[in-house]
Amino acid sequence: CDNMNSRLKLLRKGYLKMTQEQFANRLGLKRSHVTCMETGAREIIPRTVQAICREFNVSREWIENGTGEVFVDAVESLNATDEIKELTRMYLSLDDEQNI
Repeated sequence: CDNMNSRLKLLRKGYLKMTQEQFANRLGLKRSHVTCMETGAREIIPRTVQAICREFNVSREWIENGTGEVFVDAVESLNATDEIKELTRMYLSLDDEQNI
C-alpha cells in the first residue's frame, strides 16, 4: 500500500477482519471518522496512530511508512527475562483445549 490511509483499511479489513464499526469502537471513535481516515478525507493524527499501535499491536513503522512487519512481537516488548518470554510464547502457542 502506498499511503497510511490505504494501510489503515488493509489493517482493518485484511488483517483484523473487522468492520469499520468494530474498529472504531475499539479506538473510541465514530465509524464515520474511520471512513474519513481510510478515504483520506481526514488526516490520521499521531494520537490516533499511537492508539492503533497500542490497541492492535501494530508496528508504528509499518502504519506510517509501510516498512517492516505489520505487527510487533508483544512478548518481546515485555519487561521480563528471556526465560519468562519463552514461557509466555509457549503458553500463547497452546490451542484453546490445552489452555486451562
